[in-house]
Amino acid sequence: MSNENILNKLTEITGFRQKELDSIVAEVKANSKALLECPSPHDFSICLDRRTKQRIDNPSPGQRFNAKWQCSKCGGRIDNMEKVWYERGLEHARL
Repeated sequence: MSNENILNKLTEITGFRQKELDSIVAEVKANSKALLECPSPHDFSICLDRRTKQRIDNPSPGQRFNAKWQCSKCGGRIDNMEKVWYERGLEHARL
């Protein structure tokens, strides 16, 4: 299936307009690029509200669980579970 067909199907399924889907795809690509080009290791210390993308200082456990985390070096963002596994991988690499 071509990219055009995939985007047409997503438009049909989600109800998003083509411009909205294009914007989401561009955001995902930019985030992936930032993460891939970041000098190692990432520093996912900036907690962001998942919906508003606003910074949360001193997040509660509930806020941390449902947060996005931003790398202070590259600005790339990941989900909380990705952060947990990334940090666990760093710990294991030090063994």
